[in-house]
Amino acid sequence: MSTAKKCNFSLLNSAQKLLLLVIPVVLFFSSLNTILDRDKVWYGGGYDPEYAYLFNAMNMATFRLAGHYDHPGTTMQVYGGLVLRGVWLTEPAGAGNVEKVIANPEHYLRILNIATAVLGVIAVFLLGFIVLKRTGNFGYALIVQLTPFVSGFVLFNGFTRYTQEAMQMIAALGFAVALIDRSVNADRVSDRKSFTCLGWIAGLGMASKILFAPLLIIPLIIAPKNKYRLRFLLFSVISFLVFTLPIIRLYPAMMDWIIKLFMFSGQYGSGPAGLVDTAAYPQNLLWIIKANPILAGVMALGIAMLIAGGVAALLKRTFIPKSDMWVLFSVVLAIFAGYVIIAKSPKEAYLLPYEMLTPVVIIILLKTLLNIRILIKMEKVMTAVIAVAVSLLLVPHGIAGKESLYSSGRNYIWENSWQAAAGLGSEGALLFSNPGSSPVTGLYFGNAYSRMAYAEQMRNIYPGVYQFNLYTNKVNQMGNDTVAIPELLEKYRTLFIQVWHSDEAQVRKALADAGALVQDDYLYSDEVQVIMVAVAPGSHEAGVTRKMIFSSAETPVGNRDARPSADGIAVFGELSAGKGIFGYNSIVTNPESPFAFTSEPLVLNEGDSIRAVIYAKGAINSASLVIAESEPREVLLTQYPSEPGDDGVAGISAGFRNNEPRQQTVIVYGWNGGEKEVWFDNYS
Repeated sequence: MSTAKKCNFSLLNSAQKLLLLVIPVVLFFSSLNTILDRDKVWYGGGYDPEYAYLFNAMNMATFRLAGHYDHPGTTMQVYGGLVLRGVWLTEPAGAGNVEKVIANPEHYLRILNIATAVLGVIAVFLLGFIVLKRTGNFGYALIVQLTPFVSGFVLFNGFTRYTQEAMQMIAALGFAVALIDRSVNADRVSDRKSFTCLGWIAGLGMASKILFAPLLIIPLIIAPKNKYRLRFLLFSVISFLVFTLPIIRLYPAMMDWIIKLFMFSGQYGSGPAGLVDTAAYPQNLLWIIKANPILAGVMALGIAMLIAGGVAALLKRTFIPKSDMWVLFSVVLAIFAGYVIIAKSPKEAYLLPYEMLTPVVIIILLKTLLNIRILIKMEKVMTAVIAVAVSLLLVPHGIAGKESLYSSGRNYIWENSWQAAAGLGSEGALLFSNPGSSPVTGLYFGNAYSRMAYAEQMRNIYPGVYQFNLYTNKVNQMGNDTVAIPELLEKYRTLFIQVWHSDEAQVRKALADAGALVQDDYLYSDEVQVIMVAVAPGSHEAGVTRKMIFSSAETPVGNRDARPSADGIAVFGELSAGKGIFGYNSIVTNPESPFAFTSEPLVLNEGDSIRAVIYAKGAINSASLVIAESEPREVLLTQYPSEPGDDGVAGISAGFRNNEPRQQTVIVYGWNGGEKEVWFDNYS
């Protein structure tokens, strides 16, 4: 080869490798956008399973055995533990590492979610690179990299959430790459190395999620000899044992759980005895096949190729190599087996490992179609053109599918409700419904899946915080121990209960049955959740109407024209987007706009009292909380900030009681009386 040809070949090779970065870059930035837009994991009760994985990552980082074994999912827990250890090394000394995670779980989940995106992106790049190196065909490598875009669920669960799906996706796509290598390099692949590699990947996949199991069919079918089948099974077992070491003591529980999946016809090993619910199963099977038309289409394409290959063989003609026919058959069978298993508990997200097999069928199809005399010299160019054309359709399809799976439109509502409830901690006990939507409910859920390893730390960090378990109608204090409602009433006198509207009647009845007096009016309410008040019998609070005015200045993220809304607030100051003290937004005040939040007029009869709280940051010496008569505007009380914390945030609290033998109509407002900016947040 001449020097010029060598130079051109080297440039082309380098260009192809650089082009393999395009899809990973798109994947990373689109995933990062989703992570930031979604904001907090617990919004809408979406803490399952990320909080469970967070707590088991802590187990790994602190060298404890895992408590979660269902998936089993240990591969991702180990990865999360390594990430946490790395983060802790970079953080300044202070509170204990475990305490920092429990006190600020969303900060660490944000890091873990981004780390998941990084892991997935690196895997997609490397697997594409391996295909390019092993086949010399850029089009094949690009097709492999495009695989995650076949479903929005793959992009959402595999790249933006800290769950087992990411590691399962990597294992399944690695499996597909090994099969593609066998197909393209049939004469050069070592069976011994190939089935050893498939065994290690299978163990990784099974340790990530047992839905990987149908893929084990493939090596058992395509192996040319029994010794290679045995080699595959041996290394699968060794790999599974290695990757599930963190749950070695939980093997009996895991096996019991898996057996129940087959013994009972309901979801997750529940319901009446039987393999499936015969009434619902056919409909479920049809639905799951329709759930992803791309996967169903690829399976149908594989079946059509098998039929065509079979007919050709009867006519003593061969256009698909026998080895490819066996690979096709085993892949189609594995996909169908996946459908059969998932139909018992149908969820489109469960299709992930089988969706990763689609490039095997597509590449065998292209290899077959282009393996004719007139096209064979253009095979690499044509596969590259086809792959690029497919990417222009598939990438937008996948991203659109992902974005349809979540909504950030209500994030500010969830945040408002949580901040409103959290601000009541000094007045009584806080009860959050489980399931529900709050970070402490997520923490309780995660701790339950780590065998309640952190109950003591959680009680210390969240004193006076309890979970109302909607499954049992009982109350727990961040652990397995049950607390009687009369005992809570005796200790705190007042209970504040945050609950979804749909569960309110159940909670009211349980409280009333336990002897609590539940206020008819809500303390706080929005379109999703309410905060109720319950008091002990004979309490001086009984029969007194309490109403909470609250705003954290939150609006839909990115909507700068939206204004905060809250019952009982007449005027908001200027919104400061992205500069929240607690959430995302705050109200910025200055000489041109000195008012932060101003309440509507409040009527106080003789003996009535109000308490107001606001938080400030910036030139806090100029900040104040004012209670004044509505007409005339006579100031009744001005309260200034306490000492700010290390974060520069200062709270201002003011209380006023009407001791006059007449009604008083008052307003309460946050005020900046200085020349510099002050930010106000969480006004109640």
